[in-house]
This record gives sequence, structure tokens and C-alpha cells, in this order.
Amino acid sequence: MPNELQPFHEVRRIINETQVSSKGNDGRFLKHLLSYSDFQFGKEVAGMDYRERSDGERISNWMVDIYILYDITNKLTAFHGQNNSLSAIGRSDVAFPYLERSLSLLSPWLIYLDSNAGKRSDWYSEDQIDDLLKHLLRIHHNMATTTITRRKFDAAEGHCQQCLAYSKRLKVEGEEKTTSVVDALYTYCILRNNQGNLSGAINFAEERYNILVMAYDPGHRQVQEAAGALITTLIRKGDLLSLSDAERYAEVTYSTLRDKKNGIDQNSEEVALGAFNLADLMLLRKGDLTKAEGLARECLRIRSLVYGSNHFNIGNACGLLARVLRQQGHFGDETRGFYERALAITQGNEGADGVNVGSISTNIGSFFYESARVQTATDLKREQQMLGKFHYENGYRIYLKLYGANHPDTKLIASQMARVLKGLQ
Repeated sequence: MPNELQPFHEVRRIINETQVSSKGNDGRFLKHLLSYSDFQFGKEVAGMDYRERSDGERISNWMVDIYILYDITNKLTAFHGQNNSLSAIGRSDVAFPYLERSLSLLSPWLIYLDSNAGKRSDWYSEDQIDDLLKHLLRIHHNMATTTITRRKFDAAEGHCQQCLAYSKRLKVEGEEKTTSVVDALYTYCILRNNQGNLSGAINFAEERYNILVMAYDPGHRQVQEAAGALITTLIRKGDLLSLSDAERYAEVTYSTLRDKKNGIDQNSEEVALGAFNLADLMLLRKGDLTKAEGLARECLRIRSLVYGSNHFNIGNACGLLARVLRQQGHFGDETRGFYERALAITQGNEGADGVNVGSISTNIGSFFYESARVQTATDLKREQQMLGKFHYENGYRIYLKLYGANHPDTKLIASQMARVLKGLQ
């Protein structure tokens, strides 16, 4: 790219042509394009709404920040976020500096507009301000997700607050506004879940669910997803009242999904999720395990039609079915096969240190521990115990890395692992 100062219209032409060409999908070239743009447009002039180039030309800050620098930075964020050669954590690590750059470009504009609220309608339209809020909302959402994954909860709290505040400020109405608000609530729910504050997570999940129930009919995809998230959080809390509430939601949800008058595709993910949640609750409450097995198999059947064989949701369905079969006392090849498939799929999606890999490893450890207890042959019993020890240790390693030694889930795995070690003595 030219390294000398060029006329503004020529710079815009080069940037536009580059972005629509094949080079616009090349992360290294986009990085060069960002450096080129920084060089060409110079620095902002303190207290003024323009920047001045070394040749004296003045250019609108709004034009440069929003339509050029942010646009390129946003493309770089997307490029690195979609780089499947990296793990999910690796992708977020590479993309995060570009999210920070985007925030540094856009946040001052909102502060500036808010401090000049009486005049801003003369300068910028409501649509422009709404676009700014949408951009900021997207950035804070991505940064919240990344900081939650990194266990930096103080930073995540700030990003979640901004997500919710910006979503409520949007002037746009209807589905777009509703989706923005409930997505922000869900991000907060995820944060509270990761903090172990399940009562707080339930509050955000319930608020999200109630908004969607008021906005859409019972069979709407977002209503069903919100019901699923609320049920999952109630299950995690685990006390009798929460599980009772969760089962009530799950029964109503699954009945709605199966009601033909709602016109829901019976081979859709919505129905699969409804079956999953109800089976999971029946398992937790030690209810009708035969019905739970039927629901779990139905979930797996539907998801096998909807997704490819290695999709994360297939792994979840395999894990649930394995747990139901284990609870029924089935310790044979079928149960083991579902567990191993769930582990392989989840590792493929999350990497070796994923939180769900830790959960499945622990479940497999329990499977082998319980299997060993019913074995009569000494050699087979010890083999099962050693396999249980291996999977418990892997689950413990992951939870220790993600949560630390004092987290309740880490302590639980440590106690489970101790049982196996005692049996091996």
C-alpha cells in the first residue's frame, strides 16, 4: 500500500476496493489496511469534531471513526473470531485487542453525544445514534463473553451492565428491541451462573423468559430457548423448590411443543430441547426413568436429523442418554459408547480443557466407579476402577484450572476421586 499521504477520495477508494476484494477476507491484509488508514487520517484535534492531516486537510471524525476505522477493526474482529484453526479461547484471545480498539473508537462518541444532548439532534439523526448504540452493544456483548470465559468477572460485570443499558436505550421497537434486551439479560445470566450466584442467574433468566412470553406466542423459538435456559439454571440450583419449578416449566414447554395447533416442526431443535430438559429433570428427581429414556432417545433422534454427527448438541444428547441408562443400572457397551461419543464430540468442539469436557469426564468417572461396584471378577473390577480414576483426574484437572481448588464443583470431584483411590488401595 502507498506509504505517502494521498487525497482523501483516493484513500477511500483504496479502502473500499480492498474490502470488497479477496484481500478483504485476509486478516494480515486487513491489519495492514488499518495501519494505512491510521497513517492517512492523522490525529483528532482536541475539542473539535474533525481531525487534521499533515497536509492541512480536515476530515470529519465521525466519518473516520465510524465508517472507516471501526469498519476495518470490526472486520478484523470477525476474521479472528471465525478462525477455526484456533480453539474458542484462542480465537477470543486474538480478537480481544480489536474489540478493545473498537470500544476506544466508539465509546467517546456516546459520551460526547450525551454531554451535548440538547444539540445532538441537530448534528446526528436518531438512526445514527441507534446505529452507534447497536455497535457498542455488540462490542460489549463480545467482551462480556470473552471476560466471562477468562474468569475476569469484575470486567465482565461492567460489560454486562453496558449491554443491558444500551439495549434499553435503543429507539428501535418490536422484535429487534426485544431481542437486544433479552440477549443482554441472558449474558448476565451466564455471568451469574459462572460466578456460582444461581439465585441471581434465575432472576435474569426469569426476566428474560417473561419478556419473551409477553412478546410472542408459546411456540416461538426464543420463548422455547428462554424456557430451556431457565430450566437449566433451576436444575443447577438443585434445591427441591427449584427442581419442582423446573419440572413444571419443562412439562408445560414440552406439552406446548407437541401441541399440533402451534404448528411446530416435530423434528426441530425446539422439540429436541424440550425433550432433553424434561428427561434431564426426570433423571434428577429420580422420576419415571423409562419415560426419561424415551425422551432422551427422541432428543438424540431429532438432533441426528438436524445436525451433523459432530455437533455440540449431539454430544449433549449422547451424554444425557448415557446418564439415564446409567441410573437404570445399565453398565454395558451401549452406555459406555454414548459416554465416549459425548466426550469425543465435546472435546472436538471445546478443546481438551473445556468446561463441558470436565463435566463429561466426571460423569464417565462415576460410570466406571459404579460399574466396578457390581463386578465380581477382581481383574475386571480393578480395570473399571482404573478407568474411573483416569476420567475423574481429567475432570478434576479441568475444574481446578477453570475454577480453582475452592470451587464447590472442584471439591465435589475431589471427593469422588477419593472414593476411587480408596478402592484401589
